[in-house]
Amino acid sequence: MNKVSKFSIGLFLSGAGLVYAFRQFNWTEFINLLQGVNYWYMFGAVALQLAAVWVRALRWKWLLAPIKNIPTKLLFDATMIGYFGNNVLPLRMGELLRAYVVSNNSSISTSKVIGTLIVDRILDFLAVMILAFLFLFFSDLITIPRWIVIFSIILILGLFITVLIIGKKNPDWNSIKRRLKIFQSNVGSKIYDIITNIISGLSVLNKASNKIGIYGFIVLLWTMYYISFLLIIKGVNLELSIMNAGILYVLLTLSISIPAAPGYIGTYHATCVAVLTNIYNISLNASQAFAVLSHAVIFIPFVTIGAIFFLKNSLEFSKLKSIEITKS
Repeated sequence: MNKVSKFSIGLFLSGAGLVYAFRQFNWTEFINLLQGVNYWYMFGAVALQLAAVWVRALRWKWLLAPIKNIPTKLLFDATMIGYFGNNVLPLRMGELLRAYVVSNNSSISTSKVIGTLIVDRILDFLAVMILAFLFLFFSDLITIPRWIVIFSIILILGLFITVLIIGKKNPDWNSIKRRLKIFQSNVGSKIYDIITNIISGLSVLNKASNKIGIYGFIVLLWTMYYISFLLIIKGVNLELSIMNAGILYVLLTLSISIPAAPGYIGTYHATCVAVLTNIYNISLNASQAFAVLSHAVIFIPFVTIGAIFFLKNSLEFSKLKSIEITKS
């Protein structure tokens, strides 16, 4: 599927999501709900989100340490620029921008930086899956056998450990590419690049001297994210238990993987409204208000600050095509 098709599908899903989420929208009720919001909780949520970005930058610093010691401030700037890119550019080019900023300010190749970002995403995926199963395990909203939850968590951890072992061995992928014809085609070559980037990043993870800090930051980072989400819920006086709020948070986190317009507009809002109205029986107006506010807490500050760092680094949208070429 080419980029135009992906972008078109994303726009369609975002449009459909917006239509679903904001059907029967009542401006008067929406404004009344906004007036009842405790914005101190919102400011607290934003502050915690920004602090979490610094934690993420520090974890990234430790992932990059076997390659080169990079200042945390640069990694923080790059991460904010990445969020800016994901929120305003098509095809979620923020991660590519994030890698380019670091590469452009150091001697590390863009592909190696991308390898560490893939590991960063693997760690996040592991955290989200564990959170999902834990919330399902303790919530009375959805009844599933506990042995299934425990088995699933063990399976995810087993797969992750297996991937780490592969990364530690770091086989000679160039010789493998020469022997296997599947890697000679255009599609195969792209698959090869993805595999080698992952392995490269995992090998860096195995070489990292502060593994305990890297894994510990998984807990710290996602605890900060979740507390920030709870602050938003508290600010809008939404009546959800900690466990039910956790399920909503996991579903919203997973929703951003759906193809969408920049900023996950539409798909995020539709997921939020669907869960709140159909599962938790929250009114449509209150669900719409929460969808807008919870998205705005992440979108507005991150786009604003990210744009400042984007301009500070003298980046231009016209250069994005050349950035893409240099990633491999």
